Amino acid sequence: MMPIIPLLKRDLLDFKKNIFSIFTFWVVAPVFLHLFLSIPLSNIITIDIRYLSWASPGVWITTSCMAAFLQSANRMRKLQFTTGQMEAILKAPISNFDLLLSIIIRGVFYGIFQFIISILITSLLNNEYLGFYVLFIIIIQILFLIFHFAVLGALIGGLVENDNLYYNIVCLLFLSLTIGLGNFIPLSYYPKSFLSIINFIPTVFSFENLRSIILHNPFNWLSFFLTLFLTFILSILNLIISNKTFRKI
Repeated sequence: MMPIIPLLKRDLLDFKKNIFSIFTFWVVAPVFLHLFLSIPLSNIITIDIRYLSWASPGVWITTSCMAAFLQSANRMRKLQFTTGQMEAILKAPISNFDLLLSIIIRGVFYGIFQFIISILITSLLNNEYLGFYVLFIIIIQILFLIFHFAVLGALIGGLVENDNLYYNIVCLLFLSLTIGLGNFIPLSYYPKSFLSIINFIPTVFSFENLRSIILHNPFNWLSFFLTLFLTFILSILNLIISNKTFRKI
C-alpha cells in the first residue's frame, strides 16, 4: 500500500489548493437540493410523516454519491485522457491496483466529507436530531454507497473519453439519483412498469435502507449485500480494464 502514498499526498495538495471552492460546493449542493427540490416537492407529495424529514436521506445520497463519483471519474479521465500523466505515473514502481486504489480513495474522501456537511445542513434546516445508534447505522450504509459510486466513477472515467458522452452520463446519473430512484419521490408514486425495471437495481433498496433506519423500519440486508457484491464486480472490471488500457500489472 506504500506506493500509493505519493499519489495521496498529491491529491491532498490539490485539495489544499482548492479548499475554498470545494468547501463552497459541499455547502451549496445540499442547500440547493433542499431549497429547489425538497421544499417544492413537500407541497405536492403527501406521506405519513413530514416530507422534509423523509427526503433528507435523498439529499445525503445525491450529494455524497455524486461527489464520490465525480472525483473518481474526473481524476481517472484527467490522468488517462486529458493530461497524459498516466504514462509518467506508471513508470514509477506502482501497480494498476495501487493507482486505482488511490483514485477510489480520493472519491471516498470527498464523498465522506460531503456527507458530513450534508447531514449537518439538513439536520439544521429541518431541526432534526438523530440518535447515536441511528447515526451509526446511517454512516455504515452511506459509507458503502460512497465506496460503490467511487468505484463506479473510476470505471466510467477509464472508459469514456468523449466529453459530451461523459457529461451526458453525469447528467443521467444526477437525474436518476434525484427523481428516478426514489430518493425524493416515494416509490409508490412511480408507474408499476417503471418499478418493475428499477426493482432489479440493488442500490435502490440500499437507498431505501437509509430511510428505513430513520423510520425504524426493518433493514433490508439482502440489498445491502447485493450492493456490496455489485461493488466487488465493478472493482474486478476496473482491474481487468486497467490491465488492458494501462499496462500489465
